[in-house]
Amino acid sequence: MEDSIGYSQSPFREASFPVKLHHMLTSVEEECNQGIVSWQPHGRAFLVFDIEAFVNDVLP
Repeated sequence: MEDSIGYSQSPFREASFPVKLHHMLTSVEEECNQGIVSWQPHGRAFLVFDIEAFVNDVLP
């Protein structure tokens, strides 16, 4: 069973790549780091503004 944003309720099932990506990008926006990466206005794509900061500060 999944919650409203696609996270599995089971402790044994890991979230899918799109769900992980969405969570990562949303958390960056919430932390006011929009100079690094942000969603496009239509919400179907994202744009990386600072590749070095994205790799060093955002990617796990």
